Amino acid sequence: MKKRIQRAKQSLADIHVQLELPSDDDLAKRLDVVHDVLYLMFNEGYSTSPGSEPIRDDICEEAARLCHMIRESSYSSAATKALLALLLFHSARLDARTDEDGVVILLEDQDRAKWDRRIIGAAQCWLAQSKADQPTTFHLEAAIAMQHCISPSVEATDWVTIVSLYSQLLQLRESPIHALNRAIAVGQAGDTRDAMSQLQSLRNREDMMNYLLLDCAVARIHELEGNTEKAIDSYLVALSKAVAPHEKELLERKLRKLAD
Repeated sequence: MKKRIQRAKQSLADIHVQLELPSDDDLAKRLDVVHDVLYLMFNEGYSTSPGSEPIRDDICEEAARLCHMIRESSYSSAATKALLALLLFHSARLDARTDEDGVVILLEDQDRAKWDRRIIGAAQCWLAQSKADQPTTFHLEAAIAMQHCISPSVEATDWVTIVSLYSQLLQLRESPIHALNRAIAVGQAGDTRDAMSQLQSLRNREDMMNYLLLDCAVARIHELEGNTEKAIDSYLVALSKAVAPHEKELLERKLRKLAD
């Protein structure tokens, strides 16, 4: 990577590229790309790439700070506020996502008393101010995150609304990950048969064959159906695909819990 950067610098120097601030119109056109970069940056901190710490709060915080800066600028849009709301909803739960040993804690096992209600309130305010004639993916994802944040437990979560929001999200942007999350929400809402059917359809996609979270989702639906043995089998399949140490630790902990 260092060599690539050095070659790029040399190429720019050789052709005498002048680094100038783009015009206001050009900057406004680039806003969507900046939003996507901040979204990806936050996601990397929230669930890091294999080979590093499972969660990097500092990366999440920096992404949210930069989003705040854009929101305060003249280029801010409804999507900017929706993205900021989304990042804050997730940030509010960071302290509850790992235990004292740094092991990731699943949503169902998190101590919701540790969720930062002040940040959740701020996120709700930005989401309310982000209203647009055409909601973006950030609006819908933020609305989903809010449903989790305002619920006292997994069981009390408004899964029907979450299913509806994921359906709208899929209309805006077809994504196997959104489809996976929708299937889980369908199962949590009570229709485990439909949820399993949707997950089995995703298995036919080449880009999902080695995706361990698909196996985890199948295991979760088996759990909801009360079929512990099949849930364990699916988690074992996921464990065989795990790469990062924190993924393996999380799955091993889940298997021990089911075995008990």
